[in-house]
Amino acid sequence: MILFAFAIAGLSAKAMNVSGGIYANTTWTQINSPYIVTDTIVVFPGVTLTIEPGVVVKFDSLKFMELRQAAIIAIGTITDSIIFTSNSSNPMPGIWGRIWINGGTMTSQFNYVSVSYSTNGIGFDYLSNDTVFLKNSIFYLNNYGFGNSSGVSYVDSCIFKNNNNVGFSGYHGYIQNSTILNNGIGAESYGIIRNCVIDSNQVGINPLYQISNCVIKNNGLGLSMPHQYSVVDSCVISLNDTGIFCLGGSVRNSIIDSNLYFGFTNFLSQDTIINCQIKSNGIGIKDTSGMSMITLNDIEDNGTGIVFGTEMINCFCNKICGSSTYDVKYTVLHGSNASLQNNYWCTNDSSMIASHIYDDMIMWF
Repeated sequence: MILFAFAIAGLSAKAMNVSGGIYANTTWTQINSPYIVTDTIVVFPGVTLTIEPGVVVKFDSLKFMELRQAAIIAIGTITDSIIFTSNSSNPMPGIWGRIWINGGTMTSQFNYVSVSYSTNGIGFDYLSNDTVFLKNSIFYLNNYGFGNSSGVSYVDSCIFKNNNNVGFSGYHGYIQNSTILNNGIGAESYGIIRNCVIDSNQVGINPLYQISNCVIKNNGLGLSMPHQYSVVDSCVISLNDTGIFCLGGSVRNSIIDSNLYFGFTNFLSQDTIINCQIKSNGIGIKDTSGMSMITLNDIEDNGTGIVFGTEMINCFCNKICGSSTYDVKYTVLHGSNASLQNNYWCTNDSSMIASHIYDDMIMWF
């Protein structure tokens, strides 16, 4: 559990207004806190801005901080976090700008920081090659919490919650041990996501590369897998409206459980579902492509086990049984290519097996 202490006892009675350029290494101290950003702050090339534990930085409306080939070191503690927030008495998401990492190759560090009410809490320019280490921090009530479309980010033990659009977007880097809760889109990543909880977002996660050992639950759409490089491994995907919508990639060693409409559904894609438990969903798997490989799965106790929307299938060595309607249902005409041989149906009674397959023409043996 991540705990933050926001008490500001001992801070100066008078706020310090700041704006303009920072041309030499500078430290913002707790004794001079809070700092009020009244106009854009630019940290110039090669310069490091250090922020002490317990400092509060408040931004006037639409104002922001730019790290122009520069760095920021904002390392708080569990009892003295660093706060970036709005200076408004009635703040709302997006009322101030962002901390903008604009080009360069420097390294910035954030530990025990809080970012709220921004347009884009911490964001990278497209041409940046900077590195950011982010730990033990919370991003909430922003439009976008954290996003890097370039550079590299290493994110550990953070919370991204109640952000309007996207909680976390990390196109190059790693996020682990974090909670992504109640955002528009929880997370998008070209990097590696592991050991995270993705809960109650409109869309849980858009993993463009690899996600492992995560719990994805209570989202509208749990995962949207956009292409063949997407890999989901050893995750629990449960209690979403739809567990996984796939345009390519592989799902393996995972539990897909109690999703309202679909556990897994695809659209004209070549994907793999292997060694998964797919149970208690409205429809366990809906395969519209005929290019999917479905093998070594336990597909049990769904409303409908598998729905095929193509006459070509590649489904073998699965356990398929216990569905409340049909274990397998075809929605198109098909021929002998629609064989379901080499699957296990929890019985050897051929009439029982046939009664759970929607279409007498299917060769199930």
